Amino acid sequence: MAAAAVLPRAKQARAKQSTAKITHAKKQGVCIDLQEVARVAYELYDKRGRREGYDQQDWFEAERIVAQRKLRQG
Repeated sequence: MAAAAVLPRAKQARAKQSTAKITHAKKQGVCIDLQEVARVAYELYDKRGRREGYDQQDWFEAERIVAQRKLRQG
């Protein structure tokens, strides 16, 4: 039961990190393209062998990846 309680906290931490990256990108005037986020999230899903149950994790990670790419591009 203790392990189940930890998992939501880990997801919350990842969500906060992703939100921080997105917020930073928005402050820098970077527009996040949701179609690009969806494409990257699908790529993550595909690389994992299309195992289900990681949709939110993939989306948050995709947002982080896209935000970082946009910030690097300037």
